[in-house]
Amino acid sequence: MSETPMSITPEFSRPVEVASIGARGLTLEIEATEEERAALMRRFDLLSLDRLSARLRVTQGSGGAGVTLAGDLLADLVQRCVLTLGPVPEHIEDHFVQRFTEDAPTDEELFAMIEEKGLDFLLDEEDPPEPIENGRIDLGEAVVQQFAVMLDPYPRAEDAALQALRPGITVNDETPLEKNNPFAKLAQLREKS
Repeated sequence: MSETPMSITPEFSRPVEVASIGARGLTLEIEATEEERAALMRRFDLLSLDRLSARLRVTQGSGGAGVTLAGDLLADLVQRCVLTLGPVPEHIEDHFVQRFTEDAPTDEELFAMIEEKGLDFLLDEEDPPEPIENGRIDLGEAVVQQFAVMLDPYPRAEDAALQALRPGITVNDETPLEKNNPFAKLAQLREKS
């Protein structure tokens, strides 16, 4: 008995047939429904996601060579503070561009390039294109991927502060605690004798 690969259904899916884009391109607006936002809240461990929408422009390259998606993303959300677990509201507005091609590198090919050239090549190159799968691209998932990149990885409430646990460590732009200097202690002992 052979196992079939598990397919993952995107929470916010808006597939578009590449053949339907045409020479003039497409301009459209998409917005996540309440159910889609609830699923994305679970995916990204958010306290709330009140809005996720995008204005998109989809164009085809000359001679049908790939697709370019340019978008303006808007999101209103609340994350958990990494220190207090309290709410941290956030508003995201971002412009992004994503390319899609039939011959986009697979994950395995990207990992091989990283092993061969090192991580620095990712900084020197523009983002690799996403694949066109079965003649379609998913505009909703492209927006979600950009949304994920824009999320603050360490959200912190304004009044949240770390306490310095060791001498010489500074946090929150405070004055460092006095360092314990073993040589100063030896000098004190020497003076006493």
